[in-house]
Amino acid sequence: MKLILALIVYIALAFQISTNQQANASGMSSVPLAQDKSDSRPMVFRFYTENCGNRTPLYILAEGTITSETPKQFYQFVKKLHDSGQAVTFVFFNSPGGNLVAGLEMGKMIRQFGLNTLVGGQYETITFGKDCEAQPVTVVNSGVCYSACAYAFLGGVGRRVMKDGAFGVHQFYGEQKNSEAAAQVTMTLLGEYLNEMGIDQGLLNVASLTPSSEIELLSVKQAQGLNVDNSSPPLREWQIGATSVSYTHLRAHETREDLVCR
Repeated sequence: MKLILALIVYIALAFQISTNQQANASGMSSVPLAQDKSDSRPMVFRFYTENCGNRTPLYILAEGTITSETPKQFYQFVKKLHDSGQAVTFVFFNSPGGNLVAGLEMGKMIRQFGLNTLVGGQYETITFGKDCEAQPVTVVNSGVCYSACAYAFLGGVGRRVMKDGAFGVHQFYGEQKNSEAAAQVTMTLLGEYLNEMGIDQGLLNVASLTPSSEIELLSVKQAQGLNVDNSSPPLREWQIGATSVSYTHLRAHETREDLVCR
């Protein structure tokens, strides 16, 4: 019996080492998850224009940590723009993560609104001085989308990970860290969400192999291979306008609202 148990442990360890080696060979990059004071700031939304004298948004910038209130705030922000006749097309992300369930809920709203998502290395806007002289201004120097943000990003109809952007995933965690049943339910929920959004289930494998203290960064090629990035070839959906949407709650497993990815 001891020999059999030892053999099982050996096989399991060998499989884990082999899997990690395959991930490294594919070019995936795992980095420590840096924490700073900005991580604790709740997500805020701003929009930027490109036309002088016309308040038509070029994109919405979603920046900060996703909290349980973020989906409701996002819905109100976009609805207000729609009601005022503003055209909304893109959501640009700069977020370290946050509440996982709220991230999924936000992703569903993004899809229902017909919006596109992007994460890039530098976000700019255009300001207009005297006589409408265009002046580019950098809004974010290095945009990232990690953890719960990554799942919100997947809600985009059109999705693009820029070469100089940072898109990453890792294991989720919560108050019930040692509950195998809770973990299985959450993995099932995430799998259903990826199916709904048209994302390869391989993304869950990448996330499950990455400790919560680290982030697995996907290259543009890897993101495209998993359909996280569907911008190549360019899709007509990138031109889809906003659609009507009603605010709905994600009720699949309300007891897991404490789950956090950051």
